[in-house]
Amino acid sequence: MIPQHIRHHTQRGLSLIELMVAMAISLFIVFAIVSLFGRSSALARNQDQNAEMQETARFSTQEIARMARQAAFNNSGSGWSSASAPVTINSSTTFSDQLVIRLQPAAAGNTGTMQDCTGETLDNSTTQVTNTFSVRLNGNTRQLVCDSQRDNGTINTVVLADNVEAFRVLQGFAIGAANLITGDSSNCTVAQYLKSGLSTNTPLLAIRIGLVVRSLQPVAAADRNAPTTFNLLGDDASSAVSLAQGDLSYPAASGGASSYQATFKRRIYTTTIFLRNQCPK
Repeated sequence: MIPQHIRHHTQRGLSLIELMVAMAISLFIVFAIVSLFGRSSALARNQDQNAEMQETARFSTQEIARMARQAAFNNSGSGWSSASAPVTINSSTTFSDQLVIRLQPAAAGNTGTMQDCTGETLDNSTTQVTNTFSVRLNGNTRQLVCDSQRDNGTINTVVLADNVEAFRVLQGFAIGAANLITGDSSNCTVAQYLKSGLSTNTPLLAIRIGLVVRSLQPVAAADRNAPTTFNLLGDDASSAVSLAQGDLSYPAASGGASSYQATFKRRIYTTTIFLRNQCPK
């Protein structure tokens, strides 16, 4: 009988070096996945913050435009009958003007289709309504608010939006004509925009609004914009409106010095509104 030779196959595992290389590659892959996930999450949060800021600006300008387009409205057909101008702009603070808009809804034909800035319906029992828009500091938040005052002195206040840090307005004056209502409609063209406190002898025809809106939550440093100056409106000495970081500071909770909250993101939004009741129909 011929003996059979049994072959022994030697099996080898991973060497220490091979194991360390495999672990290093695995760790690199895990680190890349975690970094990608973290960046994706930060990007999603950043997009949410941008959307929130955009919505705040959209709603704020929409509500101001709704009231501004009713400025100088008089439902009696006899024209504006108040000694007060239908639209005035007063400088309140460095970060906020006061935009005052007046209308006169009282008339037999008014069936309650108009509303003030608080959303309250106006009928023919209200002779004049004065709506005043401004930004106010409420604790550690700045808010865009509107005060609506009736001719009987009653004032209702509504907060339109949180995190509106600045609200400034330029006045757009017509190219000529002392009275656009009875004059030539061709004069219904804006000649220049001026800051509050400046004026001409021509009628106010439009307003240009500038807002600084802050993010709801702090954002990562890579996603912040950190200007030292916010160029809000205008481009010359009579119309330029710029704010420094100190103008957007908040008082310390302990009563100490005010400080600028640099961990938040900020954006500037502008819009121009034509005062349609200031011109011939």
